[in-house]
Amino acid sequence: MEKNEIFLGKCLHIKSGGESVLVLGDIHLGFEEALRKRGVSISLDIEKNLIDYLKKILERVKKVSYIVILGDLQDEFKTNYKETQAISSFINFLNKYRKVLLIKGNHDVVLEKALNGLGVFMQDYFI
Repeated sequence: MEKNEIFLGKCLHIKSGGESVLVLGDIHLGFEEALRKRGVSISLDIEKNLIDYLKKILERVKKVSYIVILGDLQDEFKTNYKETQAISSFINFLNKYRKVLLIKGNHDVVLEKALNGLGVFMQDYFI
């Protein structure tokens, strides 16, 4: 069985036995808002830049069987409205390409509410 692992920027693309998986992690959506709350005023457009970046990666990869997020989709240990909106937009973007599997990270403790109804398969580990 042929197996290939290719690093594409900040992502890992794994091809094995006809399956294709794109892996990414430590996204920390809501980071900008968390900084603003602490008095740091920046405008990095992190969510928009991330989606633009991943569009290029997904165009290069063409077709994937799954998109796996290896933890820390969110930044804060609680979910606020802006972070929930960012998570929803990001997952809806990924769902256009393929089913999303999320392996929970230490920041993802209250993520279930933000992901409700978005069709994300989430668990603590995956073997």
